[in-house]
Amino acid sequence: GRDTAGEGERRKTPVPYWCFVPLIHWNMELAWAHQALREGSLPFSSISKPPTNRDGTGSIVINEFEVMKGTRANVTLGWARGSLSSIDVEFVTPPLYSELVAWCKKHFPEPPVKEVNVTTASLESRVDWELKDAASGRTLHATVREMQGVLAANFKIP
Repeated sequence: GRDTAGEGERRKTPVPYWCFVPLIHWNMELAWAHQALREGSLPFSSISKPPTNRDGTGSIVINEFEVMKGTRANVTLGWARGSLSSIDVEFVTPPLYSELVAWCKKHFPEPPVKEVNVTTASLESRVDWELKDAASGRTLHATVREMQGVLAANFKIP
């Protein structure tokens, strides 16, 4: 049968992109995501309180979250217009920069739009992706960067 959920209201086209944070996806509502992370099997040291607003905006902060096996990161997830719109990751126990870049390349269907890899610690190594989805008309902007030993990643769907 046909999916009739949400008939009569304007349904948003799902965004098909891989989500860096396990257990959730880009189309998930804030309250459901909070529950999935809180009750999930991946370890973390703390998670922000459940959201109380009902307007589809807000954030979840998870500290020392195991987003990749053997790593820990402080993660901020942001919601706008009822769906996940940004993921900011700063590693506390990081993987190697090259491992993180390879992991992202494995999950993204297109090559990076820009890649700058340096060997000098005072300069920034960085890889950027821009993935356009024809069905939803949305673009995922993703960046992995390392500078002076700090490894971070950002994912945004404006």
